[in-house]
Amino acid sequence: MSLFGKKTITAPVQDTPVPKASLVSLRKEAAVSLKKHGLEVDGSGGVAVYLVLDHSASMQGYYRNGDVQRITDQVLALTIEIDKDGDVPVFYYGWDVSKPESVTPANYAGFVDRTHKQHRWGSTNTAGAIRAVAEYHEKHGNGDPGLVVFQTDGVPDSRPEARQALKNVSGDKLFYAFVGYGPKRNVEFLFELDGIEGRVRDNASAFHAVDPQRTKDSDLYDGVLKEFTGEWLPQVL
Repeated sequence: MSLFGKKTITAPVQDTPVPKASLVSLRKEAAVSLKKHGLEVDGSGGVAVYLVLDHSASMQGYYRNGDVQRITDQVLALTIEIDKDGDVPVFYYGWDVSKPESVTPANYAGFVDRTHKQHRWGSTNTAGAIRAVAEYHEKHGNGDPGLVVFQTDGVPDSRPEARQALKNVSGDKLFYAFVGYGPKRNVEFLFELDGIEGRVRDNASAFHAVDPQRTKDSDLYDGVLKEFTGEWLPQVL
């Protein structure tokens, strides 16, 4: 159990790496998970999806071995199922937060290698990233509910600032699905964010992908979607 009484959701660790799936296969996995968690896909879209990627120095190995590209592919496939425009604004964050760059079905191959090298390695400015996506959604979200898949491998620069940033946006039509990579001790704070009190509504979930290469696509989708579709989305529609 987490410090706040919520169950820590951790992906089962597979014995061998899970083969990388095609975008078509990922879309099928996403559709199955959406249906499982009560969101029927009818092609009309209506949910804005964003991807936030940790660009701190400790993340370099995950960029080199393709794990960051993999989650980008996974989120794009999900987006095609639930977002009318079918592209994902991607934010990199370290010391600061980048302007978003869109990944689409036309440019997703090699997207991470082409784009992340424009940004310096930094720390873990979680609060800044939470605020940046909220500000972007307010301007460009067209009033739709939004899902933020927020990937990181460590604790933020400032825990109090991250807590307060999440509280400040808890009345927005925006849900933060945190995905933690690596040892549990490094991402336990994500589960604390999942359970903090004093929010307008619960606007976050946390999923632990211990080893991204051994985490099944279906487990990732279930971890991201369970609270978003089952508990949060009905409150804002």
